Amino acid sequence: KVVIKADEINAELKKGSAGYPFDKIVYTNIGNPHSVGQQPLTWPRQVMALVDLPDEVGIDHPTVSKMFPTDAIDRASWLKK
Repeated sequence: KVVIKADEINAELKKGSAGYPFDKIVYTNIGNPHSVGQQPLTWPRQVMALVDLPDEVGIDHPTVSKMFPTDAIDRASWLKK
């Protein structure tokens, strides 16, 4: 319902017939952040993957540093303690 209402208000704004105290709609968190130009949340997803994976295929895997950045590995290690 929120997105539908936002679309209605946006159409009114484009017509110039709206009496709102703003001149544009900023769509946020409508299920697909990429559709509104947001960058993917790569780092938090990497950390969560490492936290969720069993250590032998995640943090302790011999090539983990080739698959994940060091800061993600460090944070996941800290979280798993």
